[in-house]
Amino acid sequence: MSVLAVDIGASHVDLAWHDGRSVALVKHPRGGQGLAASVLAAVDACGRDPAGLAALRLATTLPLNALLGGKRARVALVTSQGFADVLALGRQNRADLHDPVARHPLAVLGAPLVAPGDVHCLTARADARGSVVAPVDPAALSALVAGLRADPPDAVAVSLVFGHLAPGLEHAVAEALRAAL
Repeated sequence: MSVLAVDIGASHVDLAWHDGRSVALVKHPRGGQGLAASVLAAVDACGRDPAGLAALRLATTLPLNALLGGKRARVALVTSQGFADVLALGRQNRADLHDPVARHPLAVLGAPLVAPGDVHCLTARADARGSVVAPVDPAALSALVAGLRADPPDAVAVSLVFGHLAPGLEHAVAEALRAAL
């Protein structure tokens, strides 16, 4: 019963293969290959048969490397009205909440993950029990879609308040965005 853990980085693929008795570690260069080809080449370099794998665990540092390297896409965020500042405020997890010069944990990135002008709000939201408090307003959604179509971002994230408890709200927004963009 073998388990394979794979970490895909910018320049290498790292493997840890556990077969129940021992662990094989492989660091294999990507060599300009695509992600799938890089992983398959690393598995070949490991010299073990993947046919008997019981589990495969995948991870990648590529997004983190892109963030730290300043190679970010322009992302728009659609959230519930009143929550536009959540990303900018963060969790307030600093040693001294009253320190006027405390650095925000994301300050190392040099710029916010989503620019303030790319945060868009809808009144749609659910409550903590998953009951829809405010449905998606078709007119507001149409205006949002038109604005994003006029100046399209590279990606759009949709995160409505308690959206995980009432996924239909986020799905409706995502479907409209997907159809238009």
